Amino acid sequence: MTECICNGSHNVAAAHTESDSSASHDYEDWIIWSVGFAMVSATAFAAYGGIMLMPLLGKKSYNRTLTFLSGLGVGSLSGSTMFIMLPEAFHISELSSGDYAYKSWMTLCGIYMLFIIDKLLHFLFEVRKVKRQRSAVQTIVENLHPTVRIPTKEKTKEEEEEENATVANMVLFANLLINFVDGIAMGAAFGDGLLRGLSVSIAILLQQFPQEIADLAVLINAGVGVRRAFLLNLIPGVLSYLGYVIGIVLRRQNARYSDVIFAVAAGMYLYICLATLIPEMSAKIVEEFKHSRKEGILITLLQNAGIVVGLLIMFEMSLFDQDIHINA
Repeated sequence: MTECICNGSHNVAAAHTESDSSASHDYEDWIIWSVGFAMVSATAFAAYGGIMLMPLLGKKSYNRTLTFLSGLGVGSLSGSTMFIMLPEAFHISELSSGDYAYKSWMTLCGIYMLFIIDKLLHFLFEVRKVKRQRSAVQTIVENLHPTVRIPTKEKTKEEEEEENATVANMVLFANLLINFVDGIAMGAAFGDGLLRGLSVSIAILLQQFPQEIADLAVLINAGVGVRRAFLLNLIPGVLSYLGYVIGIVLRRQNARYSDVIFAVAAGMYLYICLATLIPEMSAKIVEEFKHSRKEGILITLLQNAGIVVGLLIMFEMSLFDQDIHINA
Protein backbone atom coordinates (compact mmCIF):
# COMPACT_ATOMS: atom_id res chain seq x y z
CA MET A 1 0.00 0.00 0.00
CA THR A 2 2.74 2.43 0.98
CA GLU A 3 4.71 1.45 -2.14
CA CYS A 4 1.70 2.23 -4.35
CA ILE A 5 1.27 5.64 -2.74
CA CYS A 6 4.97 6.40 -3.23
CA ASN A 7 4.84 5.30 -6.86
CA GLY A 8 1.73 7.38 -7.41
CA SER A 9 3.27 10.50 -5.90
CA HIS A 10 6.46 9.90 -7.93
CA ASN A 11 4.42 9.69 -11.15
CA VAL A 12 2.53 12.87 -10.28
CA ALA A 13 5.80 14.71 -9.58
CA ALA A 14 7.29 13.45 -12.86
CA ALA A 15 4.19 14.58 -14.73
CA HIS A 16 4.43 18.02 -13.12
CA THR A 17 8.13 18.23 -14.06
CA GLU A 18 7.43 17.29 -17.68
CA SER A 19 4.57 19.80 -17.81
CA ASP A 20 6.76 22.58 -16.40
CA SER A 21 9.56 21.69 -18.82
CA SER A 22 7.16 21.73 -21.78
CA ALA A 23 5.69 25.08 -20.69
CA SER A 24 9.19 26.54 -20.26
CA HIS A 25 10.21 25.26 -23.71
CA ASP A 26 7.08 26.76 -25.31
CA TYR A 27 7.77 30.08 -23.58
CA GLU A 28 11.37 30.10 -24.84
CA ASP A 29 10.15 29.30 -28.35
CA TRP A 30 7.67 32.17 -28.20
CA ILE A 31 10.38 34.57 -27.03
CA ILE A 32 12.83 33.47 -29.72
CA TRP A 33 10.29 33.72 -32.55
CA SER A 34 8.88 37.08 -31.42
CA VAL A 35 12.25 38.71 -30.68
CA GLY A 36 13.68 37.19 -33.86
CA PHE A 37 10.90 38.58 -36.05
CA ALA A 38 11.28 41.97 -34.35
CA MET A 39 15.01 42.03 -35.15
CA VAL A 40 14.37 40.88 -38.74
CA SER A 41 11.87 43.72 -39.12
CA ALA A 42 14.38 46.21 -37.74
CA THR A 43 17.14 45.09 -40.11
CA ALA A 44 14.91 44.73 -43.16
CA PHE A 45 13.34 48.17 -42.87
CA ALA A 46 16.16 50.10 -41.22
CA ALA A 47 16.21 52.66 -44.03
CA TYR A 48 12.73 53.92 -43.21
CA GLY A 49 13.73 54.66 -39.63
CA GLY A 50 16.78 56.53 -40.86
CA ILE A 51 14.74 58.66 -43.23
CA MET A 52 12.29 59.49 -40.42
CA LEU A 53 15.23 60.84 -38.38
CA MET A 54 16.27 63.15 -41.20
CA PRO A 55 14.01 66.11 -40.27
CA LEU A 56 15.17 65.95 -36.63
CA LEU A 57 18.83 66.53 -37.52
CA GLY A 58 20.51 69.11 -39.68
CA LYS A 59 22.08 67.96 -42.93
CA LYS A 60 25.63 68.14 -41.57
CA SER A 61 24.75 66.42 -38.28
CA TYR A 62 22.82 63.74 -40.15
CA ASN A 63 25.76 63.02 -42.45
CA ARG A 64 28.15 62.85 -39.50
CA THR A 65 25.81 60.49 -37.66
CA LEU A 66 25.63 58.23 -40.70
CA THR A 67 29.42 58.34 -40.95
CA PHE A 68 29.78 57.11 -37.36
CA LEU A 69 27.12 54.45 -37.95
CA SER A 70 28.94 53.28 -41.08
CA GLY A 71 32.09 52.71 -39.03
CA LEU A 72 29.99 51.09 -36.30
CA GLY A 73 28.46 48.76 -38.88
CA VAL A 74 31.86 47.75 -40.26
CA GLY A 75 33.28 47.13 -36.79
CA SER A 76 30.27 45.21 -35.50
CA LEU A 77 29.86 43.09 -38.65
CA SER A 78 33.54 42.14 -38.83
CA GLY A 79 33.59 41.61 -35.05
CA SER A 80 30.52 39.39 -35.21
CA THR A 81 32.18 37.40 -38.01
CA MET A 82 35.47 36.90 -36.16
CA PHE A 83 34.20 36.49 -32.58
CA ILE A 84 30.82 34.77 -33.05
CA MET A 85 30.25 33.19 -36.47
CA LEU A 86 33.67 31.66 -37.21
CA PRO A 87 34.13 30.23 -33.67
CA GLU A 88 30.65 28.70 -33.96
CA ALA A 89 31.37 27.27 -37.42
CA PHE A 90 34.68 25.74 -36.28
CA HIS A 91 33.40 24.71 -32.81
CA ILE A 92 35.93 26.86 -30.99
CA SER A 93 34.85 26.97 -27.34
CA GLU A 94 35.93 29.15 -24.43
CA LEU A 95 36.93 32.16 -26.49
CA SER A 96 38.22 34.03 -23.46
CA SER A 97 40.58 31.28 -22.28
CA GLY A 98 42.18 30.32 -25.60
CA ASP A 99 44.42 32.21 -27.97
CA TYR A 100 41.80 32.45 -30.74
CA ALA A 101 40.61 35.84 -29.46
CA TYR A 102 44.16 37.18 -29.40
CA LYS A 103 44.84 36.00 -32.95
CA SER A 104 41.48 37.34 -34.14
CA TRP A 105 42.34 40.74 -32.71
CA MET A 106 45.69 40.60 -34.52
CA THR A 107 43.92 39.77 -37.80
CA LEU A 108 41.49 42.65 -37.40
CA CYS A 109 44.28 45.00 -36.34
CA GLY A 110 46.19 44.06 -39.49
CA ILE A 111 43.19 44.94 -41.65
CA TYR A 112 42.41 48.24 -39.96
CA MET A 113 46.05 49.22 -39.55
CA LEU A 114 46.30 49.29 -43.35
CA PHE A 115 43.02 51.21 -43.44
CA ILE A 116 44.45 53.87 -41.10
CA ILE A 117 47.76 54.02 -43.00
CA ASP A 118 45.84 54.48 -46.25
CA LYS A 119 43.88 57.36 -44.72
CA LEU A 120 47.07 58.91 -43.33
CA LEU A 121 48.71 58.81 -46.75
CA HIS A 122 45.65 60.44 -48.31
CA PHE A 123 45.79 63.15 -45.66
CA LEU A 124 49.49 63.85 -46.27
CA PHE A 125 48.90 63.89 -50.02
CA GLU A 126 46.09 66.43 -49.67
CA VAL A 127 48.25 68.63 -47.39
CA ARG A 128 51.08 68.66 -49.94
CA LYS A 129 48.58 69.31 -52.72
CA VAL A 130 47.17 72.37 -50.93
CA LYS A 131 50.69 73.74 -50.29
CA ARG A 132 51.59 73.35 -53.95
CA GLN A 133 48.40 75.08 -55.04
CA ARG A 134 49.13 78.04 -52.77
CA SER A 135 52.68 78.44 -54.08
CA ALA A 136 51.85 77.77 -57.73
CA VAL A 137 51.68 80.65 -60.20
CA GLN A 138 49.98 80.51 -63.56
CA THR A 139 52.49 80.34 -66.38
CA ILE A 140 52.57 82.72 -69.32
CA VAL A 141 51.97 79.85 -71.68
CA GLU A 142 48.65 79.06 -70.01
CA ASN A 143 47.61 82.72 -70.31
CA LEU A 144 48.68 83.15 -73.93
CA HIS A 145 47.79 79.71 -75.21
CA PRO A 146 44.66 78.47 -73.52
CA THR A 147 44.10 74.77 -73.80
CA VAL A 148 41.65 73.63 -76.42
CA ARG A 149 38.82 71.61 -74.94
CA ILE A 150 37.47 68.80 -77.08
CA PRO A 151 33.76 68.48 -76.47
CA THR A 152 32.86 65.11 -75.05
CA LYS A 153 30.02 63.16 -76.47
CA GLU A 154 26.97 63.53 -74.25
CA LYS A 155 24.92 60.50 -73.40
CA THR A 156 21.55 60.16 -75.05
CA LYS A 157 18.41 59.87 -72.98
CA GLU A 158 18.06 56.19 -73.90
CA GLU A 159 21.63 55.46 -72.80
CA GLU A 160 21.09 57.23 -69.45
CA GLU A 161 17.85 55.32 -68.84
CA GLU A 162 19.55 52.02 -69.68
CA GLU A 163 22.47 52.80 -67.35
CA ASN A 164 20.10 53.83 -64.54
CA ALA A 165 18.06 50.66 -65.00
CA THR A 166 21.23 48.55 -64.79
CA VAL A 167 22.30 50.29 -61.55
CA ALA A 168 18.82 49.88 -60.03
CA ASN A 169 18.69 46.18 -60.95
CA MET A 170 22.14 45.56 -59.47
CA VAL A 171 21.20 47.29 -56.20
CA LEU A 172 17.91 45.38 -56.00
CA PHE A 173 19.55 42.00 -56.71
CA ALA A 174 22.28 42.64 -54.14
CA ASN A 175 19.65 43.59 -51.55
CA LEU A 176 17.64 40.44 -52.29
CA LEU A 177 20.67 38.20 -51.79
CA ILE A 178 22.07 40.01 -48.73
CA ASN A 179 18.72 40.25 -46.93
CA PHE A 180 18.01 36.57 -47.54
CA VAL A 181 21.43 35.59 -46.15
CA ASP A 182 20.91 37.99 -43.22
CA GLY A 183 17.63 36.27 -42.41
CA ILE A 184 19.18 32.79 -42.55
CA ALA A 185 22.12 33.88 -40.36
CA MET A 186 19.78 35.42 -37.77
CA GLY A 187 17.57 32.32 -37.81
CA ALA A 188 20.53 30.00 -37.21
CA ALA A 189 21.83 32.31 -34.47
CA PHE A 190 18.48 32.48 -32.65
CA GLY A 191 18.25 28.70 -33.00
CA ASP A 192 21.44 28.50 -30.92
CA GLY A 193 20.14 30.85 -28.26
CA LEU A 194 18.53 34.21 -27.58
CA LEU A 195 21.73 36.13 -26.77
CA ARG A 196 23.64 34.74 -29.75
CA GLY A 197 20.73 35.70 -31.98
CA LEU A 198 20.73 39.22 -30.56
CA SER A 199 24.51 39.52 -31.05
CA VAL A 200 24.36 38.60 -34.74
CA SER A 201 21.19 40.64 -35.32
CA ILE A 202 22.64 43.79 -33.75
CA ALA A 203 25.74 43.48 -35.93
CA ILE A 204 23.60 43.09 -39.06
CA LEU A 205 21.33 45.97 -38.01
CA LEU A 206 24.23 48.37 -37.45
CA GLN A 207 25.62 47.49 -40.87
CA GLN A 208 22.27 47.60 -42.67
CA PHE A 209 21.08 50.94 -41.27
CA PRO A 210 23.44 53.25 -43.22
CA GLN A 211 23.72 50.80 -46.13
CA GLU A 212 19.96 50.65 -46.74
CA ILE A 213 19.73 54.44 -46.71
CA ALA A 214 22.56 54.62 -49.25
CA ASP A 215 20.84 52.02 -51.46
CA LEU A 216 17.59 53.98 -51.36
CA ALA A 217 19.49 57.11 -52.39
CA VAL A 218 21.08 55.20 -55.31
CA LEU A 219 17.67 53.97 -56.48
CA ILE A 220 16.18 57.46 -56.28
CA ASN A 221 19.15 59.02 -58.09
CA ALA A 222 18.84 56.33 -60.78
CA GLY A 223 15.43 57.75 -61.65
CA VAL A 224 13.33 55.07 -59.99
CA GLY A 225 11.33 57.60 -58.00
CA VAL A 226 10.78 57.91 -54.25
CA ARG A 227 7.55 55.90 -54.04
CA ARG A 228 8.77 53.10 -56.30
CA ALA A 229 12.12 52.94 -54.48
CA PHE A 230 10.29 52.46 -51.18
CA LEU A 231 8.11 49.73 -52.69
CA LEU A 232 11.10 47.93 -54.23
CA ASN A 233 12.82 48.00 -50.84
CA LEU A 234 9.94 45.97 -49.38
CA ILE A 235 10.78 42.92 -51.53
CA PRO A 236 14.17 42.18 -49.90
CA GLY A 237 12.49 42.69 -46.53
CA VAL A 238 10.06 39.84 -47.24
CA LEU A 239 12.99 37.57 -48.12
CA SER A 240 14.54 38.35 -44.72
CA TYR A 241 11.52 36.78 -42.99
CA LEU A 242 11.70 33.74 -45.27
CA GLY A 243 15.43 33.39 -44.57
CA TYR A 244 14.84 33.64 -40.82
CA VAL A 245 12.28 30.82 -40.86
CA ILE A 246 14.56 28.63 -43.00
CA GLY A 247 17.56 29.34 -40.76
CA ILE A 248 15.84 28.51 -37.49
CA VAL A 249 14.16 25.38 -38.92
CA LEU A 250 17.44 24.07 -40.36
CA ARG A 251 19.22 24.74 -37.06
CA ARG A 252 16.63 22.72 -35.15
CA GLN A 253 16.70 19.88 -37.66
CA ASN A 254 20.46 19.44 -37.36
CA ALA A 255 23.06 21.52 -35.53
CA ARG A 256 25.51 20.98 -38.40
CA TYR A 257 23.36 23.12 -40.66
CA SER A 258 24.12 26.14 -38.49
CA ASP A 259 27.87 25.47 -38.90
CA VAL A 260 27.51 25.69 -42.68
CA ILE A 261 25.26 28.76 -42.44
CA PHE A 262 27.70 30.61 -40.17
CA ALA A 263 30.68 29.68 -42.37
CA VAL A 264 29.00 30.92 -45.57
CA ALA A 265 27.60 34.04 -43.88
CA ALA A 266 31.00 34.84 -42.35
CA GLY A 267 32.63 34.71 -45.78
CA MET A 268 29.98 36.94 -47.31
CA TYR A 269 30.13 39.47 -44.48
CA LEU A 270 33.92 39.67 -44.65
CA TYR A 271 33.63 40.29 -48.39
CA ILE A 272 31.03 43.01 -47.80
CA CYS A 273 33.32 44.70 -45.26
CA LEU A 274 36.53 44.43 -47.26
CA ALA A 275 35.24 44.91 -50.81
CA THR A 276 32.30 47.29 -50.32
CA LEU A 277 32.08 49.10 -47.00
CA ILE A 278 35.75 49.94 -46.39
CA PRO A 279 36.29 51.25 -49.97
CA GLU A 280 33.15 53.39 -49.57
CA MET A 281 34.50 54.81 -46.33
CA SER A 282 37.85 55.53 -48.00
CA ALA A 283 36.15 57.27 -50.92
CA LYS A 284 34.13 59.43 -48.51
CA ILE A 285 37.28 60.55 -46.68
CA VAL A 286 39.03 61.44 -49.95
CA GLU A 287 35.98 63.41 -51.08
CA GLU A 288 35.75 65.31 -47.79
CA PHE A 289 39.46 66.21 -47.88
CA LYS A 290 38.95 67.79 -51.29
CA HIS A 291 36.45 70.25 -49.80
CA SER A 292 37.67 70.74 -46.24
CA ARG A 293 40.69 69.41 -44.36
CA LYS A 294 38.94 69.89 -41.02
CA GLU A 295 35.85 67.96 -42.13
CA GLY A 296 38.05 65.22 -43.60
CA ILE A 297 39.86 64.75 -40.28
CA LEU A 298 36.53 64.69 -38.42
CA ILE A 299 35.08 62.08 -40.79
CA THR A 300 38.21 59.94 -40.34
CA LEU A 301 37.93 60.12 -36.54
CA LEU A 302 34.20 59.30 -36.60
CA GLN A 303 34.74 56.30 -38.85
CA ASN A 304 37.56 54.88 -36.74
CA ALA A 305 35.66 55.52 -33.50
CA GLY A 306 32.69 53.61 -34.93
CA ILE A 307 34.91 50.69 -35.97
CA VAL A 308 36.52 50.41 -32.51
CA VAL A 309 33.18 50.65 -30.67
CA GLY A 310 31.60 48.04 -32.96
CA LEU A 311 34.47 45.59 -32.44
CA LEU A 312 34.39 46.01 -28.66
CA ILE A 313 30.61 45.54 -28.50
CA MET A 314 30.76 42.27 -30.46
CA PHE A 315 33.73 40.99 -28.44
CA GLU A 316 31.98 41.67 -25.12
CA MET A 317 28.73 40.10 -26.35
CA SER A 318 30.60 36.98 -27.47
CA LEU A 319 32.21 36.64 -24.01
CA PHE A 320 28.88 37.22 -22.27
CA ASP A 321 27.21 34.64 -24.51
CA GLN A 322 29.91 32.10 -23.63
CA ASP A 323 29.52 32.71 -19.90
CA ILE A 324 25.82 31.93 -20.18
CA HIS A 325 26.46 28.73 -22.17
CA ILE A 326 29.15 27.56 -19.73
CA ASN A 327 27.01 28.27 -16.65
CA ALA A 328 24.04 26.57 -18.25
